[in-house]
Amino acid sequence: MTEPPGKKPKVGTRELTTLRLRDAALSIDAAGGSLASFQLGQRPNPLCWDSAVHDNLDPTVTAPRPLGHFLCLDRWGPPSEEEERQGMPYHGEATSRHWHWSSSATSAARLRAQLPMAGLEVERSVELLTCSARASWSFETRAALARIRDEVKNINKLGRILNMVQHPSIAPPFLTAETRVDCNGKRGFTQASRGCSDVLWDAQREFPVAVTANGAQDARCMTGGNDDVFSYEVNQSDPHGWVTAFTPSQGLLLGYLWPRCHYPWVSLWCSSTDGEPRARGLEFGTTGLHQPFPILTRHPRIFGLPTFEHLDAMETFQKSFCCFLLEIPTDFCGVQAITVATAGTATTLRLSEKGSERTFEARAKEETGDFTPHSFEIVSLTYEHSRGPRAQREEAPGGLPWGDRGGGKMAPSQVEKDLKSALMSKETERWLDAVAKAVKEGWDGFQIQQAVAEVVTEDPVGTARFMETTHRPTQAMAVIGMDDEAEEWEHAVHYHDKMITGAFSAMWSIYPRIPQEDPWADNVPKVDCEIVCPGQGIVMTSTGLALRGEPVGM
Repeated sequence: MTEPPGKKPKVGTRELTTLRLRDAALSIDAAGGSLASFQLGQRPNPLCWDSAVHDNLDPTVTAPRPLGHFLCLDRWGPPSEEEERQGMPYHGEATSRHWHWSSSATSAARLRAQLPMAGLEVERSVELLTCSARASWSFETRAALARIRDEVKNINKLGRILNMVQHPSIAPPFLTAETRVDCNGKRGFTQASRGCSDVLWDAQREFPVAVTANGAQDARCMTGGNDDVFSYEVNQSDPHGWVTAFTPSQGLLLGYLWPRCHYPWVSLWCSSTDGEPRARGLEFGTTGLHQPFPILTRHPRIFGLPTFEHLDAMETFQKSFCCFLLEIPTDFCGVQAITVATAGTATTLRLSEKGSERTFEARAKEETGDFTPHSFEIVSLTYEHSRGPRAQREEAPGGLPWGDRGGGKMAPSQVEKDLKSALMSKETERWLDAVAKAVKEGWDGFQIQQAVAEVVTEDPVGTARFMETTHRPTQAMAVIGMDDEAEEWEHAVHYHDKMITGAFSAMWSIYPRIPQEDPWADNVPKVDCEIVCPGQGIVMTSTGLALRGEPVGM
């Protein structure tokens, strides 16, 4: 068995395992698998919630239990009454099991657990990333960023439905009455007690509105109840979901970001006693309905989103998210939006402040070692085709989806063999047939990427050229709109920049991305563009040449 990285600190008598990188420290509790502490320098730990303290139990007990950020698997919320009598815990077994280290380093680790009642195996990879941060004004800031990947396998002989929800829980002293929560949730509803689910979402509201027994509340703040839970769809026009909590007087923000296709729901939990905050949950997962499975099966979709997933016998899915800390000024007003940009091995998170033009940027870079993905895997939170980031999932010709990394169920062997063989042969019809067969059997883009990863690693340039030739369109047409300031331009004298940039954008949308040693060679692809002006005919032509530079691997 691999020894875990450095031990300390402790929660009560519980010994934690701590990953460190520069100013960041992330502590993991193997007795339950929780992320029990996440700190940036001497700043407080937002994830200091302890279920034993919350439930007035003995905190010195070392048996597995939920701490800080814990995993809800194979369910979110209560079991059925009969499942409870059979011993199924609230939120599933993950936090009641001892997790075992499978590999570790100073700033990265893997651990796994078996859930015998659920018939699942789960492996979690945790990695601190080198991170730098800057503000758009004179404020000096720092950031810490961790990436977490979870892989779940159904080891039952039969398929089953399940849910997986990440349950970060913050508590005092980080949590105070001034703590505010932001997210990109849209339509939502208030959860009810076990067994009461009908028409909850008929009284839907949009974030930040939440409804309690005392009327409409602001879900950004504590809502005053002992256990208020509000669930929202992640904005379905966004590629990522995100949720943040910040306490201005402490100068610190905690945030989470994930591919929306992994976790389409975000839920907020408020727990207070006599008006004093006790806990706040920043939960995101595969469901937005906090009920046992019999009720979920009666309500399989809400707002068009699923309330559970199905995992076939011996199948595996993978999901990921990142967690970050950011130093903020005491006059910080909240988060308006978070966007992601990826270039090479670097990923930049851009955070925009509410009611302000101020922004933060946190830039993370991959570390080398056991946890660095190879060239065809996901470098950041989502798979980015060479065209660059996309606001939404995109279907390429031939049925191959390029875009967000999906749930990633592992492939049956015959489909995988067909994909590998077709890509190695570089025969277009054979490849398209293999992709069509995979899509017909329910594969997503990430599954196809996994199946052909070895082929791509052996011949990265050749396979990239084949993909470009097969899937990139050879023609494009665009309407270039000229705004008011361009009305007086004279095409006989000069070309307005709106027309030129519009033409180049259309050309770039179909241009191959493979670098060439000699971009002027006759056999190098070129793009010809003609701009036609109403009443004037062709007013400009242009030719695009290949990118310069020697292809990788040649």
